[in-house]
Amino acid sequence: MEVHRHLGPGLVADAYKGCLGLELRMKELVVKQDQAVQVSYKDHWINCGFTLDFVIEDLIVVSVLAVEEFLPIHKDTMKNYLRLTGYETGMLINFNVKDMRSGVKRIIVSGSEPQMRYK
Repeated sequence: MEVHRHLGPGLVADAYKGCLGLELRMKELVVKQDQAVQVSYKDHWINCGFTLDFVIEDLIVVSVLAVEEFLPIHKDTMKNYLRLTGYETGMLINFNVKDMRSGVKRIIVSGSEPQMRYK
């Protein structure tokens, strides 16, 4: 991945996120970055104060990490984002690795009815 080749491991996630956003836009992809979302709870929309790092081409939710290793909570969080938004495909990208092949995890959840909306 181009961003990782230029920056290497060891930075905070926001550094990678900014560069990845630029890289995706340079490739002329449609990218929503830091997309605020609301959650539906008992017929009310609640601001929960969280954002999706990226939604790419209105198809894939991407979460950028800079952690020592993937933990089950990372996968569980992405599954919840997908379930709540109605998107089916998510990607966890951990830039704190020497080889990016071990830093990318794809997660698929199908048949979700959206329970979140963009603000």
